[in-house]
Amino acid sequence: MQEKRQSTTEEKRKQIENCLIHSNVLEHEEKLLSNHLKNEWRKNARRTEMIKWLDSCHSNQLMWAYDYIKKRDEIRYTWTPSSNEDMKSVIVAVYDLIPENKKKKFFENFRHAWNVKKSKERKKKNVVLLENAVLHKVEKLAEQTEKTPEEVIKKLINTMDWDEILDILESE
Repeated sequence: MQEKRQSTTEEKRKQIENCLIHSNVLEHEEKLLSNHLKNEWRKNARRTEMIKWLDSCHSNQLMWAYDYIKKRDEIRYTWTPSSNEDMKSVIVAVYDLIPENKKKKFFENFRHAWNVKKSKERKKKNVVLLENAVLHKVEKLAEQTEKTPEEVIKKLINTMDWDEILDILESE
């Protein structure tokens, strides 16, 4: 995705102001709406946990976050982001729309879901498939030494001479 220049807060404020000025809303209603938006903006400006989380994430994490947020009802009718910055804006906007009393729980669930995903990926990467006979021998060694199979394999590899390991592997 191509990155766009991020709009400043002042530019965004002017865009909203222009929308209000050029709308068909009565001046009294415009003022009420403007004050409401300012209050919401101030409240949300103090809630920076989502922005901090997004600032430190990679593109795959950002894609996951967008997919996670997309499952919420609030985003069904929004635009499709064309850049990483757009994606961040959508995520922050949806987070800002969550009622204040539900934000903490949402963010906890959001972080928990990400951590579960990372944990599953880590487990997938750490799996080594062994033949049953080899696994049985490793488990027997583990049992006799009161260690886990992982500890047995690690100990064998770390204590044996590298050249000796290569000789054994090349002789088969």
